[in-house]
Amino acid sequence: MKKTILIIGSGFAGLRSAKTLSRRLKRFGFSDRYRILLVDKHAYHTYTPTLYEAATTSEEIADNMGLKDIVTFPVIESLKGSGVEFFRERIEKIDLKEKQVYTDAKMIIHYDFLVLALGAEVNYYDIAGLRENSLSLKEFSDALRIRYEIISAITDEKIHDYKIVIGGAGPTGIELALEMKLWLSNLPCLRRSGCAVTVTLIQSSERVLPGFSKRVGKRVLKIIQKKNIHLLTSHAITSVDKEKVYLDDGESVDYDVLIWTGGVKPNSLMSNLPEVNSYMQIYDNTAYGVGDGIRFLDESKKPAPKMARAAIEQGMVAALNIFEAIKVNEGYSLKEKFKAYKPWRYPYIIPVGGKRAYAVFGPIMISGVFGWLVKGLVELEYIISILPVYKAIRVWLKGFWIFMRNNKIKV
Repeated sequence: MKKTILIIGSGFAGLRSAKTLSRRLKRFGFSDRYRILLVDKHAYHTYTPTLYEAATTSEEIADNMGLKDIVTFPVIESLKGSGVEFFRERIEKIDLKEKQVYTDAKMIIHYDFLVLALGAEVNYYDIAGLRENSLSLKEFSDALRIRYEIISAITDEKIHDYKIVIGGAGPTGIELALEMKLWLSNLPCLRRSGCAVTVTLIQSSERVLPGFSKRVGKRVLKIIQKKNIHLLTSHAITSVDKEKVYLDDGESVDYDVLIWTGGVKPNSLMSNLPEVNSYMQIYDNTAYGVGDGIRFLDESKKPAPKMARAAIEQGMVAALNIFEAIKVNEGYSLKEKFKAYKPWRYPYIIPVGGKRAYAVFGPIMISGVFGWLVKGLVELEYIISILPVYKAIRVWLKGFWIFMRNNKIKV
């Protein structure tokens, strides 16, 4: 009977773990003794860096299905030819000691090795009314809901002053605010007096993009100011009702649509699990945790970056370390040579509205249209890594064409 390697979550980390392990097992001839089982509540993998664009794409340019084709990819298509099995199930409980997990369909899955790549959840920080009255941007369905709510608000003839508030001036909040400002700049009502669209960013820390380079933060701040986005830094949200956001200084901000991008936390299934060590292990050498949902501190006691590149690397490290344990089990090696995960200064890209972005590679920064083109090439590289080349290029070209034309909303 084959031993089971169970991977829960088909995001950046989980998918990379599955594909890396599949290649290793085939190369060493262990595929007949081990099965890889990938489980996720969704049947698709979401490329989250494009969610802000999906949320601000006019319906005339792309309908829901058109957007889904370029933002999400069927998991089974990504796994084609790998030998990895996929099950669409929602996990309810994890038992590390007994090496089994329980699904909401009352199924019990036993495993020999486990990779938890569950991702993160939106963190509302127990702010009264925030969860009930705000939209988030973690999944494709969130992007569609934001698009629907924005279009519904701006087509309401009773409203003449549209107020959109975004909580959190990290990468997601910045990308969304700048793209939305451009998207809404062609409203027919703006051609007459007494009509306006206000986009407000609220950030609890003293600067935008906390945790990123101050040099990039200053440049992005200038663009925010140039685009007339109302920015409130050093202001924490204390409560929310159906019409207002209340701040810690006693002031309030009116809104028609409120979007919360102010933080994430580990998946609830992982909240009570041990902290991940440098080998991505959470329970001896049989259970591993990767991605945004883990609790991990490096040597300087800093958490791992919540970035796709970091998740991909963690997924690969976990896969390589599982394979080290397999080699010992199969008598191929005498001792495991585990690989440690060491966070580094990952390159990152901050889109700043339209066809402009900042692409940062260590001390090198590429800005403007060239930064946006780098963003497109990075997306193409990733899609090629998970789909057949011909399919990846077709999907990428379709997305490139849609987002190239999507500058201003049409109503």
